[in-house]
Amino acid sequence: MMVLALAGCRDGGEGEETGGTDTGTDTGVPEGDIALEDFFGLAEAVYCEWAVECHAFGVEERCGNVLHFEDQLNMRWLTGSGVDEAIPVSYYKEAVDVGRIVYHKQKAAACLEYVRTRTCELSRYHEVTEAEAAGQLACAELFEGRMGKNGPCMSAIECAEEAICGFNPNCVDMCCVGACRVLAQPQKLGEACNNGQQCEAGSYCYFDQNLGMSTVCTAPPTAGQPCPDFTCDETALCDFVGDTPMCIALRPSGKACDYDDQCQQGLNCIHDQNYENGVCLRPADEGEPCDPTSPDVTCRRFDNLCDPGTKVCGPLPGNGEPCPNYQCRGDFFCVEGGNDRRCSPVADAGEGCGYNPNSGNFVPCSGDNVCSGEDFNNQSCVAPAGDAPCPVPTDPLAGG
Repeated sequence: MMVLALAGCRDGGEGEETGGTDTGTDTGVPEGDIALEDFFGLAEAVYCEWAVECHAFGVEERCGNVLHFEDQLNMRWLTGSGVDEAIPVSYYKEAVDVGRIVYHKQKAAACLEYVRTRTCELSRYHEVTEAEAAGQLACAELFEGRMGKNGPCMSAIECAEEAICGFNPNCVDMCCVGACRVLAQPQKLGEACNNGQQCEAGSYCYFDQNLGMSTVCTAPPTAGQPCPDFTCDETALCDFVGDTPMCIALRPSGKACDYDDQCQQGLNCIHDQNYENGVCLRPADEGEPCDPTSPDVTCRRFDNLCDPGTKVCGPLPGNGEPCPNYQCRGDFFCVEGGNDRRCSPVADAGEGCGYNPNSGNFVPCSGDNVCSGEDFNNQSCVAPAGDAPCPVPTDPLAGG
């Protein structure tokens, strides 16, 4: 996730990392409906609480200083899903005022509580609980677009249901108004899908090897069934049994394996240092034992690594610490220096960024600051613009 790669603690001025818990900020989610004007500040607070838990920041105050949720909000950053677009807060508010977007204030508390308690685990190892699924749904339904087919839009968040905002490629104006493009409904089980159509959930577009083309939406085969087009359901993997491709059940923890796809969900195929003797295992949580000699992922959190000294999963290295695998926590990046690599703070607004030809390092910006400048060798980090760069389209009911 972009924010976690670029955001976190800073040098405390004496070479010390600024850490600990910021006890001066109350990030509890209020009960009941949350007004739109209160949502953005609360969103920043709960996001920063989560980010500190996931070692992206040492304290929540630092998080708030380098993020600009009061000016713009990216729902993908906030929730981990949804529209991946930083939309000015002023645009959200005006679009709600004129009826292009409906803000469901009764869903906001559930969404923010989900954001506050989101997992730090890598998604491929995490099994979503019913409570998490409910929180994700609340976030997905928080802003409801009202623009139907061909309705004017500047963002997909204005479009109803699963429509996207498409733009005329011939328009070169900065504020070209797009139109909501309604995606085709998925084909049902047994219906033709040979022209690139999507199939409904629980089915896929079967590829006939004899015809050399896709044919109809088909239920995927399960363990023990043939898989002539090498597709199985989520509980099995297509492999050869003699000369016949068959769906083989995924392997549980402790079973030998060659690669990750052979293991059940939540498990990884972990090999020894010679990349031999693979075994399906659950990657370790923070504080649990792990194998630092393995070339595979042995820690389940995205902000952890397997410490070669303690042989325990712990936070990625911070300010001034060695980064042999080029990974650092939060607002640090791995700097090459002779034969040594160490974590160094990323750049804040006004500080130099981008490629440094002298050191060969690329200095990223903190938070959602961006690296900008006419001269490639003389760039600096700048905060995102807070005002809406383009006006909200004025026809709120166009497109039905």
